[in-house]
Amino acid sequence: MQRRGNPRRLTPVSAAGLVILGAFSVQLGSALATKLFPLVGPGTTVLLRTGFAALVVTLAVRPRWEHFRTLTPRGWGILAAYGVSISMMNLSFYHALVHLPLGTTVTIEFLGPLAVALLGSRRPLDLLWAVLALAGVTLIAGFSLDGFSWLGGGFALAAGVCWAVYLLLSRSTTRLLPLREGLAGGLIISAITAAPFGFTGLAAAVETPIVLLVGLGIAILSTALPYGIDLVSLSVVPAGAYGILMSLEPAVAAISGFVVLGQHLSALQWAALLLVVVASSGSTLAASRAQHQTQAAAQGSGTPAG
Repeated sequence: MQRRGNPRRLTPVSAAGLVILGAFSVQLGSALATKLFPLVGPGTTVLLRTGFAALVVTLAVRPRWEHFRTLTPRGWGILAAYGVSISMMNLSFYHALVHLPLGTTVTIEFLGPLAVALLGSRRPLDLLWAVLALAGVTLIAGFSLDGFSWLGGGFALAAGVCWAVYLLLSRSTTRLLPLREGLAGGLIISAITAAPFGFTGLAAAVETPIVLLVGLGIAILSTALPYGIDLVSLSVVPAGAYGILMSLEPAVAAISGFVVLGQHLSALQWAALLLVVVASSGSTLAASRAQHQTQAAAQGSGTPAG
């Protein structure tokens, strides 16, 4: 029996629209997060983000806890790794933001999902989209190595590795648990993982109501909404195509920097945005075409698709 709201009813194109929405949500949340660093530090910001997100998601989706009893030890290991990857990705990303601008950090971090795209490539055309995306994000960065923080670069690269692991574990989680249980369980584990890194600043956060309010906003914008979108989209879009589609993240970061922070882009960097959009659009359309061909072949042979 098919579950109501099964994500496989989505097409790759509609899933891509959700990913774009999630990208804008994440970048707005990142902008808010930088405001908390001087007050409570990156570690406590991650703890507030994951803790509030776990609470919001659990209350909103009301997971059926009996599903967790069906997990094998291997299944629990995958779910735990999924939750840990969320915290480690965010901790590395926020520490990178202390040393590097948002656009540069996101660009370096994108090397993670780009690697997923390249490793998952099966067609020459997929490689073309990946190359275009890499060219685009490189131009968007536009940074000089003069004064570049290698510590920040290391954190951003670590965030990219965690992002790649997170993408792969997200797909595995959707096979183990329904969407709401997988997301809630992963976020609870993520909050537990973040606790040792953010506990020292928690007292200062509790004493400042505005910090808690901003932390709640970050949790919704940067975690609850986009990670739910990830689980839905990864049930439809192939991992390789999804990795290329995520090239929109640096583009969105650059646009957010221009609109919110007044950071201007050169004509070359705006051209780079076009490269990224072309790569993302081409990847999405290719995935949609492949899905339609698979469905047509299944219908022709009398075999149910999916």
